[in-house]
Amino acid sequence: MKTVFLIGNGFDINLGLKTSYNYFYNYYINLPRDKDHSLVQELKSYITEYIKGKNNNWSDLEIGIGNHTIKLNNFEDVEIVYDDINESIQNYVTEIDEAFNEKIEEFDFNLLKTNILKFNSFLTPAESTFVRSNAKSTNEHHTIDIISFNYTATIEKILKKGSEPLEIGRAFYNSNVKSILNNIIHIHGNVDDPILGVNDKTQIANENLREDIRVQNYLIKPLMNQSLRHLNDNKTKEIINNSHLICLYGLSLGETDKTWWELIGKRVLDGVMLILFVYDKDTKRVPARKNEIRRRDWQDKFMNIANIPEESFEKVRNRIMITFNSPIFDIRKETI
Repeated sequence: MKTVFLIGNGFDINLGLKTSYNYFYNYYINLPRDKDHSLVQELKSYITEYIKGKNNNWSDLEIGIGNHTIKLNNFEDVEIVYDDINESIQNYVTEIDEAFNEKIEEFDFNLLKTNILKFNSFLTPAESTFVRSNAKSTNEHHTIDIISFNYTATIEKILKKGSEPLEIGRAFYNSNVKSILNNIIHIHGNVDDPILGVNDKTQIANENLREDIRVQNYLIKPLMNQSLRHLNDNKTKEIINNSHLICLYGLSLGETDKTWWELIGKRVLDGVMLILFVYDKDTKRVPARKNEIRRRDWQDKFMNIANIPEESFEKVRNRIMITFNSPIFDIRKETI
């Protein structure tokens, strides 16, 4: 049995880290401007307007970068703007990641392991039964991989996970089978080499720059992954393609990572189970009849972004499980 967790910024936010776009925007626009290039000054002005509620162009930083190319004339302009914002986000997340070293002991190492192992306990009884009954039970190890969309190393720091596989307990479907945590892969790079950009050239708004291979290599994330030659993208594809169960937590299913949603969609069509741990701002208790509508809406959202053919929606719907506001990664130690 092979399980893969894909975790996004919601994981770090849940730990109390200020990693949302809005926190970064406020940091960025308040950096000293006296040496800024005029193009950078203009960029900061647009982001300032967004913060003041005068536009909605920067609700997603990566989409915003792609759209902002319409204000630029050539590759050199792209280079100036992208290098500045990329260097700034690198400095910002490095500060956060280093500061987290002082907070690691606030989080429960054993609880995190337990919750990863027993993730099915955070599902409804019907869903948990479905997952257990469809688990690929063998006498071999239950392997778990984690694909992080974050630059920070928070999860491996809490788990004290190095490069070697880590035995973390027994499989949720068979207590005689060991569960092994194999890889933690940062698909968007880390604090040393953050990858920030769009999914493909259609998300580069400036049609005159869209076909420039230099611009593509600067702004398109799959191409940036290839240029770094760390093979993280190939490893991630291999893990997803060999998985039996895929869990998504803290991810917004944004257009700039459409490559991954489409790959997961193909696996769901092949019969793989998918669990979406969804954050919903409305924490009020919802009647069962409305909760089912919410589940179907999120299933539809995923199936649309993953390009699953509409005629297959009902065929795969039961394999896409939705759980709202799960405490699976609420791992802060209780204080007396």
